[in-house]
Amino acid sequence: MSAPDEARGDGCKISVVIVTYNSAAVIEQCLSVLASAPALDIVVVDNNSIDDTIIRVSEVSPRARVIRSEENLGFAGGVNRGVSEARGEHVLLLNPDAVVDAESAFALSRILDADDSIGIVAPLLDKPGERLAIRECGRKPDLWRVLCHYSGLSRLAGYSPLVEGLYLLKRHSSVDARDVDWVSGACMLVRRDTWMRLGGLSRRWFMYAEDIEFCLRVKESGERVVTVPSVTGVHLIGESSATPTVSRVPNSAWVVNMYDLYKWRLSRTRLQNIGWKWAVAGGLFARSAAYKLRARPESDQENDWSAESVKFRVFAQDLLAVSSARMTSESESRSSL
Repeated sequence: MSAPDEARGDGCKISVVIVTYNSAAVIEQCLSVLASAPALDIVVVDNNSIDDTIIRVSEVSPRARVIRSEENLGFAGGVNRGVSEARGEHVLLLNPDAVVDAESAFALSRILDADDSIGIVAPLLDKPGERLAIRECGRKPDLWRVLCHYSGLSRLAGYSPLVEGLYLLKRHSSVDARDVDWVSGACMLVRRDTWMRLGGLSRRWFMYAEDIEFCLRVKESGERVVTVPSVTGVHLIGESSATPTVSRVPNSAWVVNMYDLYKWRLSRTRLQNIGWKWAVAGGLFARSAAYKLRARPESDQENDWSAESVKFRVFAQDLLAVSSARMTSESESRSSL
């Protein structure tokens, strides 16, 4: 059965929620592969773009419902707004720089229908040109898992689940579905009733870490988070947050917010906070040094590797600048949900 036929049979089975911000360069590719399934409920929340994003959306997908925000709500704020308008039984969170076709969306939906224990399911996302051999899913960001990843232990130890790190490695991929602790908000399919029951994404952060935190809550509620490598998509990393008038500089929010998540939800002592910070910063500094060595003058990719070296050094420095203090109370933590 083709994706369009299945869509007509399912009715409004899936709502696709896309949050855009100056995404004109990528949104056409994202939406064009969904056009073959007219029964998909497509909701685009635009975070006050200053480029032609909305024009491109109307050209590529005239039936998409566009919600124009007068301010940049951030990722979580935009997604929560979009899901509040969703009509589908299942909600597909999709970045504008991610490409997942309708057939893949319905394949994920069938997995949720077949197993009530699964709350979130996600495809395997390929990242063209990405140098890092990691997947956009993995284990929860506790001290042990980040140590396994950033020390290189997860790479050296083969396939043992005991030493899997924060990110699963590409070599861990297979055709079989598997349980993980988190998947990327760039593309995840979640039951709408699960979303509503748990209150959606935390707005504690403007961008980054909210998808992992939500997955942790889903697992704590007793439902599973599953990645399905046989269903695939493409993620053009970072293009969804591009700003045309500002040159690209290293954005450390991903690791700073991850640290905040760890202190908020997973850590018990200040000593654990310090250990987490140095385990991650040490790994980032080591990667920076390795990339610097690769940036030899005779290398054709000298500038690329030099930029990578600078980027990872900035990540480490910005992380070390963050306080290791513990959260003061449970009520303070929960107020961010």
